[in-house]
Amino acid sequence: MTHATNSDQARTSAEVAAELKLGAFVLRPPDATEAIRRFRVAEWEGYDAAFATQVNGADSMALMAAASVLTRDIEIGVGVSPIYLRTPTSMAQSAATLWDLSGGRIKLGLGSGHRLVMQRWYGAAMERPVAEMREYVAIMRGVLDGEPLKKADRWASDMPLVGIATAPEMPLLIGALSPAMLRLAGEVAQGVMVWLATPGYFEETVIPHVREGRARIGKTLEGFDVVASIPVAVTDDPESVRRLYVRQIAHNLRLPFYRAILERHGYLDDLALINEVDAYEDLENPMPESAMDSLASGALVRDIAAIGDGFAVVEKLAEYRRAGVTYAGINPVRISDYDASLAAVARALGRPPRTAAEDR
Repeated sequence: MTHATNSDQARTSAEVAAELKLGAFVLRPPDATEAIRRFRVAEWEGYDAAFATQVNGADSMALMAAASVLTRDIEIGVGVSPIYLRTPTSMAQSAATLWDLSGGRIKLGLGSGHRLVMQRWYGAAMERPVAEMREYVAIMRGVLDGEPLKKADRWASDMPLVGIATAPEMPLLIGALSPAMLRLAGEVAQGVMVWLATPGYFEETVIPHVREGRARIGKTLEGFDVVASIPVAVTDDPESVRRLYVRQIAHNLRLPFYRAILERHGYLDDLALINEVDAYEDLENPMPESAMDSLASGALVRDIAAIGDGFAVVEKLAEYRRAGVTYAGINPVRISDYDASLAAVARALGRPPRTAAEDR
């Protein structure tokens, strides 16, 4: 539960939520062309950023390159790209190229991914994710700053950038949920990206550990991006949308890392429903419909999702802001209504469109 200060209590939820920067996640597009169009929709609707995702679809770096030249003002990001898919030097090359193409509008999110996914999808070995993330960021930062890091445990490289400018100002964000990775993000990155976390998790876990990491280098949270991926739908039928949302995340909830998070933060009833199905090694076996329907009415979905009328959505976004989130990453639940979803959230927060409909 988040705790409002006296100054928060004197303000409306709309005023609190309006402090958030607004980003849109480009999730599950049917093809790459539609993905790029969604970046442009986010820009048209007045969003500050749009984030690709790196799953088993279109490549996020390629999408960001296209979006960089087809948008003008919006920040372009990825939330997140697993570090085991490219060496840090290769990633730095891609990042510097994107920075150049976009005119300095890139927010690069890096994550460790999940051991099971890295092994089964990509044949990649994840050994010590926190230590490897530290090394990865250090090498990337060295290349981007024009000072390659020649000694490292796993990915040593002395390659300088040639024919492309360095990008020392580029912000690197780390996808994190565990305390150790959150502390690392505060210490070595310019922001943190968090998926499947409630306002309470931000207040009780994310912010304290990120703050501890910042303190290690003598810095505060000032200017540090705290990005929450927030499932959102402005709707007059919240129950059916919650059921849809659970079906979108059921696969993820069965991964061991997320099970541990649910247990740590007291979502025991939700966890019991998940544990009724087969073990995570058999992810191809779908979760029973009855279990998903029960999860849709459970505490986790109620606490994490901004689903309901415009007032309910603003109230939930204000909860995230009060918990320390600075960047609301809008994850539209109703993908088929992507454009309308982005527009509805922006209007609920009082944001006008950047581009009129007739000029798009």
